Amino acid sequence: MNSDRQLEMINRATREIQPWMWEARQRGIIFDVGHGAGAFIFPTAYDSMRHGFPPDTLSSDLHNASIVKTKPAMPNVISKFMNFGMTLQEAICRSTVRPAQAIKRFPEVGTLSAGKVADVAVLQLRRGVFGFNDANLRRMIGTRKIEAVLTLRDGELVFDAHGLAFPEWHTQGGYNRIP
Repeated sequence: MNSDRQLEMINRATREIQPWMWEARQRGIIFDVGHGAGAFIFPTAYDSMRHGFPPDTLSSDLHNASIVKTKPAMPNVISKFMNFGMTLQEAICRSTVRPAQAIKRFPEVGTLSAGKVADVAVLQLRRGVFGFNDANLRRMIGTRKIEAVLTLRDGELVFDAHGLAFPEWHTQGGYNRIP
């Protein structure tokens, strides 16, 4: 039986991608990050990017245990991979189009066009010095960070970080009293 180390994506001794990973990709296996609380570590992500083996899709495994520890919300996952060299365009494609293709829902979802469901995330690219952490609570300093600004779900506003889509207060009449 293979040891756990033989089943790992990266050979710990050489820091190279395991040959069976390349073979699996050639056979059509889709590799997803699935960033949650326990498995995402910087050395593996860095080595996979360095060797030309980026994840096919970027996603989060967002749940109660992961939201505080590793912050795997999509903007943070995208930011980490951009700081390892993935372009913004690649990261957005791997977060939208490619997952929709993987579940055979493209172009119904994963893209914006007339007649499609209006699920929209408005993101802001910030430049500066930002800290990110992995599942082992190790830090990486990056210079680019994606932040969610506004979200529409089926055309309805569900998140507005800065209140920019809200109506002006002085044009909306009186306030209702909270009982």
